[in-house]
Amino acid sequence: MNRVAVFGNAGGGKSTLARKLSELTGLPLRRRMPMRDQGL
Repeated sequence: MNRVAVFGNAGGGKSTLARKLSELTGLPLRRRMPMRDQGL
């Protein structure tokens, strides 16, 4: 496993899940800007 993408609604626990997955897998945690801020 190289990457995991976490998507969801505001307040859905995405950051918590991403941090836990990073801890469990040893993968780096990289936060991306929301799609609405990227003009999509």
